[in-house]
Amino acid sequence: MKERIVTVYMAIFISLLLPLNVFAVDILVSTPVTAKNINSAIATAKPGDTVIVPDGTYSDLNQIVVPSDVDGTEANPITLKPATPGGVTFTGNPAGPRVMFIHGSWWIIRDFKFIDVSEIGNAHTYGIVTTDTTGTRITNNYFQRFGDLVNEGKQNWPIWIAKDGSSDNARIDYNTFIDNEAMNIHVSVAGINTKIDHNYFKNTSLSKANAMMIGTGDTPANNAMDLYTIVEYNIFEDMHGNKPVCNKSSSNTYRYNVFRKIAGLSNKGLVLRMGDDCIVDGNYFFGVQGQNIRVHGTGHKIINNYFENPDYSAILLAAGNGTGGSDYAYVSDILIANNTIINPVWRGIHIGFWPGCGVKPNNLTFKNNIIKSSVGNLVKDSGHTGTFTWTTNLHYATGSANHWENDGGGNEPGSGITHANPNLQKGQYIYRLQASSTNAINKGVRDINLTTDIERDLRDASPDIGCDEFSGTTGRPVSESEVGVSWLRQGILEPPANLNLVMHE
Repeated sequence: MKERIVTVYMAIFISLLLPLNVFAVDILVSTPVTAKNINSAIATAKPGDTVIVPDGTYSDLNQIVVPSDVDGTEANPITLKPATPGGVTFTGNPAGPRVMFIHGSWWIIRDFKFIDVSEIGNAHTYGIVTTDTTGTRITNNYFQRFGDLVNEGKQNWPIWIAKDGSSDNARIDYNTFIDNEAMNIHVSVAGINTKIDHNYFKNTSLSKANAMMIGTGDTPANNAMDLYTIVEYNIFEDMHGNKPVCNKSSSNTYRYNVFRKIAGLSNKGLVLRMGDDCIVDGNYFFGVQGQNIRVHGTGHKIINNYFENPDYSAILLAAGNGTGGSDYAYVSDILIANNTIINPVWRGIHIGFWPGCGVKPNNLTFKNNIIKSSVGNLVKDSGHTGTFTWTTNLHYATGSANHWENDGGGNEPGSGITHANPNLQKGQYIYRLQASSTNAINKGVRDINLTTDIERDLRDASPDIGCDEFSGTTGRPVSESEVGVSWLRQGILEPPANLNLVMHE
């Protein structure tokens, strides 16, 4: 009897050690594949289960819905995917007008294609929408030619987080957005702690649109919402919309992204359109013709960024005309530090300009920046108020370039800017410091906001000037082989979970 009791206790103990999803099952959607059959399979799912849609192309489906009473867990999410990665294509006009509507928490939506999904009638169109969810992961999906607009007054969104409800801890990663006439990702003001990483955006074209919008920004209260969104390791290439990234909320971080070949002076790179206290850290801008970073709002930190061949301006600290809503918010208390700007065509940094706006930016700090060019103006000053602090900046103008253009803002400060050659050398990816860069190495000043450089290398107690701390290693931007859907990259099916990549040559 004692042996039996011990055996029972051991069985219970071993069962407690087993993972909770030990009984997880694959649920195959019945054929013919319809939204009703997909929804029926979803309704039976339990934590750890996988709902599998048979491969095929499905047009004009009714809405696929994950209901609010079908939840996974953080340890054992529920997955919705095709039989094979990329094997299911949704196309045509969704009758929803959403293709997928996610209410349940801890779901993974992965490996689908959304191609030629366009509006029906006079309505907005959406690909994947989350409402009142926690822990949704949208990964490894492919969106192409999404949103062929018939009515220019309407908008199409492949992914909308927290539409008409809340969303916490969503992750949007390793997706590809290509040839879309759409605003690809929107995180509304109820979407908290969203991570958007390792996505590939190419050739999005929609007049006055954004490839990504973080926040809603239609009222001052919405502008002030702290969303804590992290946008990192994404590539934005050949974008023809108005703003690849538009920030309309507060306390967000944009880091380690690549913006390249964005043509047209009316286009931009990253615009802090509304909201406060955002961090723009360690991004790469190659050949962005419009404003590479445009700043509105208060308390932003623009640090460790690299700009090569910007056209209109690398950094524009705009004038304002209001404090919120659709107005251009006043700019104040901005830190511009340890950025490197190479060969700006018109100007490297532009201070105090925006059409129709008369309130000049206030309390600006410039620290440890390098600007080098043979054309244009390294700095154009159209006006500012309050403190105007320049510390250990290194400017080098050759050819027809001017160090400073006074456009009503004043002349170059008498201290804080050294005119000398940073002696940069072009590596495989960027112009960087070399051993002979004695005007920059250890010549910066320490700042609590600047513990690492653009490549996540630690900065010294006496930091170098510019985005790159001189060291024995050389880093690189995230590359096309590391972003977008993994099943388009030979031999790779699973996107990695690691969000803290440090990439070196």
